[in-house]
Amino acid sequence: MSDIRKNPFFHPVTGGLTLVAALALLGVGAFVNAPEPVAAAQTPTQSAASDWVDHDYAKVRLVSAQTELGDGSLLLGVEIALDKGWKTYWRYPGDSGLPPRFDWSGSENLKSAEPLWPAPEKFTQPDTTYGYKKHVILPVRVEAAEKGEPLKLSLAFSYGFCDEICVPADAAFDMTLMPGEAERSVEAAEIETFEARVPEALSARGSRATARLENENKLELLLEGGNGAPPVLIVDGPQGVYFAEAELEHIGEPSRYTVELDAGRDITGEMLNLTFLAGGKAWEERVEIR
Repeated sequence: MSDIRKNPFFHPVTGGLTLVAALALLGVGAFVNAPEPVAAAQTPTQSAASDWVDHDYAKVRLVSAQTELGDGSLLLGVEIALDKGWKTYWRYPGDSGLPPRFDWSGSENLKSAEPLWPAPEKFTQPDTTYGYKKHVILPVRVEAAEKGEPLKLSLAFSYGFCDEICVPADAAFDMTLMPGEAERSVEAAEIETFEARVPEALSARGSRATARLENENKLELLLEGGNGAPPVLIVDGPQGVYFAEAELEHIGEPSRYTVELDAGRDITGEMLNLTFLAGGKAWEERVEIR
């Protein structure tokens, strides 16, 4: 079992924890190709983006898919551009790394801000980690408290990026969206491209999943229904629980995965977020541990 203390940031995992069943014999890759965004009826001419914050090997900025507040619901994105060979991390980084963190507490007229997570790639050198190379936009669904008032966004964002060394970084952004008709921005199509990589509900695949504890140190996951080979599986577990890499025990109906875990407590009744990747598509389901 991997040691969570191997994290090169010397920072304990505080979010959900993950397992993976990687089916190399089936040639299943973890990268999800996004469909092309729907073309706008009219080419946008106005940008809605902050300045870049440069961290030498990576840079980051805040972008909006619209130029004004509209009905109060909008799509933002945190855009990260990486130098060749560098990677940044998904919501669960894996055996090492630092997941992105969003702090909107300095904002005004903000009701909610929900980050979305495009399906990640799996990296195996030197440890098993999950994230993105070259370029990614992390979409954020935002809702204003009052659509007739300015939405003053203030984001403190932290993330990590790695090559042979790992670098933690912080950036701060401010953006104000005024009341008015919500016209598409220059950045809208690219934000929507990454939104299209966010997994669908598992039911869209014709599948369902269940999870149960075989004992305090081993979890069984069953995948029922759906066509084709069993997909790659990533699991976000309860906070503070470490999952070893999953093993595929049976291909069939249902397909069966097992994984060793280190919880330090009984996690029966707690929730898992299951992410499935196969054939250029992605699905998710939230299940209770039985």
